[in-house]
Amino acid sequence: MKKNIIKFWGVRGSYSITDSDKLEVGGDTPCVEIRTKDNDLIILDMGTGLNNLSSALLKEKNPPSNIDIFLSHYHLDHILGFLSFAPLFMDKFKINIYGKKDASGGVEKALNDILDERYWPVTFDMFNADLTFIDIKPGRIHLKNGISIESNLHPHPNGALGFRVELKDNVITYITDVEHPIGKTLRKVNHLARESDVLIHEAHFTPSDLPNYKGWGHCSWEEAVSVAKISKSKQLVLFHHSPTYSDDVINEFGEDAKEHFGNCMLAKQNLEIIL
Repeated sequence: MKKNIIKFWGVRGSYSITDSDKLEVGGDTPCVEIRTKDNDLIILDMGTGLNNLSSALLKEKNPPSNIDIFLSHYHLDHILGFLSFAPLFMDKFKINIYGKKDASGGVEKALNDILDERYWPVTFDMFNADLTFIDIKPGRIHLKNGISIESNLHPHPNGALGFRVELKDNVITYITDVEHPIGKTLRKVNHLARESDVLIHEAHFTPSDLPNYKGWGHCSWEEAVSVAKISKSKQLVLFHHSPTYSDDVINEFGEDAKEHFGNCMLAKQNLEIIL
């Protein structure tokens, strides 16, 4: 029987790394694939991990022709993969990119900005895919095959969206780049994650380091565990790891988190979860 699958192609925050003591967890920035049993493809964020997803996609015999991409926000670690996403140059793909609209503009403006000729020798007119940009507000939208996406805005410099992906059989919630108030978690985040089969939640800093980074828009595994408990989520995946932490540091706080929420695991590059 076919299953819904989550695959992590990039799990680091801020910037990509290739240090030898960080390769077990992985060095690419955020990119998560959701592939449904009907072969629908949803991509959460377009960090540098998108490059490996792109390569894998083109090796498939029958890759999905329709791709829905949801961007939490437009910081570079979440959009750099766009620059070299091969399906953009192929007319057999229809690609829908969703993101928030803010004072600087929407998703099309954000991606057009990084295609400035000073930074990258590619322009929109070079793309052959059927490309659509959709600005979304917090709320719910519906995709094909009974898939719906609920979003909510949470605190991060210039804001970031969290996404609740409701499939026919499973609920996956993706919450990254979020700063909870000290000592409690955001009600809107707890609500978005309600009764998730899989909750992907950032854990960028260790609890001991977090107080030194107030206002940076991040949290630790402690807040992630609290959200998982309050939302009654079944499984927690810790995500968006600081590029300054070695594998040993991340593995250690992964064990600490598991003591407080048994069904907890670390997002590592190429991790695949079959639902």
